[in-house]
Amino acid sequence: MKKGPTPAQQYNLKPSSDKVLHLPPIDVDKLIKEDETVQGKGKPHRIGSHREINASPLTHGEWYDFDGKGSIWLFEIHSPRAYAISVSFSNFYLPQGSKVYVYSPSKPDKYGGPYDNTNGPDFGSDIIWGDDKIIIELAIPIPFDRSKSPFNIKGVGHFYRHSTQNSLFESSITSLSAICHNDATCSPNWATEGDAVGRLVF
Repeated sequence: MKKGPTPAQQYNLKPSSDKVLHLPPIDVDKLIKEDETVQGKGKPHRIGSHREINASPLTHGEWYDFDGKGSIWLFEIHSPRAYAISVSFSNFYLPQGSKVYVYSPSKPDKYGGPYDNTNGPDFGSDIIWGDDKIIIELAIPIPFDRSKSPFNIKGVGHFYRHSTQNSLFESSITSLSAICHNDATCSPNWATEGDAVGRLVF
């Protein structure tokens, strides 16, 4: 479902190429071989790997100010060979009325969020499929003290297996659920079902 533009998109703002955090490549082939080794041995099905980072609006990205009426911060992360990326936030406490958006540069209208203080101090964003880059946008509608960071980014989830790749999944239901995300009736096979069972993949 398409959503309305984020504040940065309304102003046609994009992260500068020299501000992108380029993470070193990970050995995806090695991860897949490890998955094949444990297949059928009771191990959870792995589709991604957590990558620790330490970033915040104080140390990374760039700010855009609007005559004291507010600010927008943009930060882009590149994790090579990722089919999707999620973001892990900590110490999340935004100024009043502020919002955070997470999206792929190639599909900016399909963003995660907006996130605000109701999400809690520590949480993970939605999984953003379709790119090996992700943009984190913070929109603050009021002046604020920039000496204090409104959140930290403690890591990203690097999803190295596409949601439609089901060679290691025990059934097509699992891969379909990955595509459907949290809508159990998005598959025609389940359209008449009134109840559903959810699966959390970490």
